[in-house]
Amino acid sequence: MALTALEDSGIIAVYDNSPRRWMMSHDVYEELIIKHILTQRYQEGIEAEKVLEGFGLSLRARKLYRIWLESVFASGGGRYADFLISMLQSGLDQAWKDETLIALMQSDQVDCFRAIDPILSQERYSLFTRMVFLLNTACRDIDRELLKKLSTPTGNKYRFTCPVGRAWFTVFQYIYNNRGLIPWTAQNLDIVTNTLKTWTAKYETGETTGLAGRIALYLKSEIWKRERYPYTLRRDSRFITLTDVILAAAMELKQELTDIFQSFTDTQTDDSYKENYLLLQKSLSNVYECGRVCQAIPEQVLSLAERYWCDSSQREHNDYSHDSMEYYFGLSHSLDMKYEVYPMSRTILNFRG
Repeated sequence: MALTALEDSGIIAVYDNSPRRWMMSHDVYEELIIKHILTQRYQEGIEAEKVLEGFGLSLRARKLYRIWLESVFASGGGRYADFLISMLQSGLDQAWKDETLIALMQSDQVDCFRAIDPILSQERYSLFTRMVFLLNTACRDIDRELLKKLSTPTGNKYRFTCPVGRAWFTVFQYIYNNRGLIPWTAQNLDIVTNTLKTWTAKYETGETTGLAGRIALYLKSEIWKRERYPYTLRRDSRFITLTDVILAAAMELKQELTDIFQSFTDTQTDDSYKENYLLLQKSLSNVYECGRVCQAIPEQVLSLAERYWCDSSQREHNDYSHDSMEYYFGLSHSLDMKYEVYPMSRTILNFRG
């Protein structure tokens, strides 16, 4: 028997004293042997439990399984659809399903993702929730750009990571295309919101950033509609984070933000004012909170600032008529949209110059 010969030669060893479970003894041979075994079983039958029969749950075995599965996706052929469904609906340990989802998200094959589309919606999108969680935790790499900027070297470079890979675009595209079907429970909202924040905190432009911003616009609107007391959302951490995502992705949301600002300055309605108050206030706040909105739509930001910062009254300037220093500079002191005038005025002057 081939496995017995491999065990006798010392290439594989019995795993955890189990007679039909093995582990690799030599790293050099690991990938080659596992790839051969998995490929042979895959070609014989596509049931996931048969393909992985006898493999232990060691970290190394799971990694090599994921590498093999990525090569299967890359080779095409279409047979992987049934295997994916068999895996994700099987009774195998969750660790194998996690590795399968990660390999799936990293694939460039659109058909791979479409293959599991029908089962992502099962059990109130529980598989979707798991997938987004894995995206935000596993699809990362060392942030080498940040490490170069640190004044002193750090002992643990793996503490500084950033999102990488096509998986982010693939998942964001799925979320955006199915935004009206996904049940936006508190859990799904939290996981998706944090994932959007992770991406836009690192990348200000690009197709993936644009998708993140549009998802945030949709979720922000949905939260507003569902909230019984929407005025409390100004202090809601989830609502604030979605607003930050929109501002961070402003370079890819020029038209959407222009429409919001334009409708607000031209024909302000009470509902529009309340729903977009936090977005507009942060836009007129300071360089740390306004994201990239000043670079994206500078003219609209200036128009908004003129409306809420400037005092258009024609009162005489004398020693007895004023009640604040802003009066002498033609600035309003009664509207809370003037929030932090000096830092933002300096920012806008920089963009105008």
